[in-house]
Amino acid sequence: MTGVPPAVSSALDALAVGRETSAVLLSKRRHAVRRAVPRIPRVLGVEFVWRFDEFARVMPLSANQTPLGDAVAFLGWLRKNALLPRELRRLGIRLRWRRVRSWWRGRVSA
Repeated sequence: MTGVPPAVSSALDALAVGRETSAVLLSKRRHAVRRAVPRIPRVLGVEFVWRFDEFARVMPLSANQTPLGDAVAFLGWLRKNALLPRELRRLGIRLRWRRVRSWWRGRVSA
């Protein structure tokens, strides 16, 4: 017995599980953006992980957000915070166009 009351122990366990779940979901979100637009992590290098994590903490994922939409939002966040590297400045425009084009194709074929 550790001397910790069971109610406190279970609350601490729930808190640890919540933190672990949050970390896994954040990693999954980061990986989805990395797969959708590999150029972003390639250009940012080691900064990608901590910059994306910072972005994800202030910009929660909406229910209908796609990895491509998340990448566009991430680039917008980088631009807003004056962190967008020169190599990625035009990429945001191209990605927004890809989103519009894929949305339009879905509408036309329906």
